[in-house]
Amino acid sequence: MIQLLNTLNKELINLEYWDYHRVDYSVNFKFDTCEDKELFFLLVRKTSKRIRSQEKRVKGIPLKNQSVSEGNGSHKKLIYDKYEQIDKEYKKIKVIEKNHLLAEAENIVRFEVQCYSRRIKTIKKNYNLSSNCILNYLSQNISERLLLKEYENFVGSEDFYSLLEVRKIFEEKIQNKEISSLIYPNLTNMPMKINQ
Repeated sequence: MIQLLNTLNKELINLEYWDYHRVDYSVNFKFDTCEDKELFFLLVRKTSKRIRSQEKRVKGIPLKNQSVSEGNGSHKKLIYDKYEQIDKEYKKIKVIEKNHLLAEAENIVRFEVQCYSRRIKTIKKNYNLSSNCILNYLSQNISERLLLKEYENFVGSEDFYSLLEVRKIFEEKIQNKEISSLIYPNLTNMPMKINQ
């Protein structure tokens, strides 16, 4: 993208003076099946690290395909079904174009971070950017680091275990004398349906 923009006539488009109020970073997750995609949404809802996370309810879209978002005045994080977004929002494009976009978006979940003015200033400071030129913010390094950090803050990157699996791990560690058996009685009294 940067190479293409740099090759355009400098007098025609001088990106140094572009006025912008938001910079978006995103990554698409491609799932093999619709069931895998729905399981991902289920786990995101179960593991979201923030109490202020909310489901964005959209009429006509089943809850299992609903997006999840959180944010504040400086940025917003979203996870949503790209197919559903195109289907509901792209109403004014030709049918053939929309069908092409829908085919490409099949089983795609997008994680997106929308950075507003305050966050843009923070990025400039943290990465020692020389100016507010939009090209400075299109760095792969900035994008990857910001997306990874925000994804871990939003959803997490830990393994997901059922209580049954946790009990099995504890029993193995007790047998190998890695942990005290005093911890285990509290675990066995917990109900089995947690996170299952």
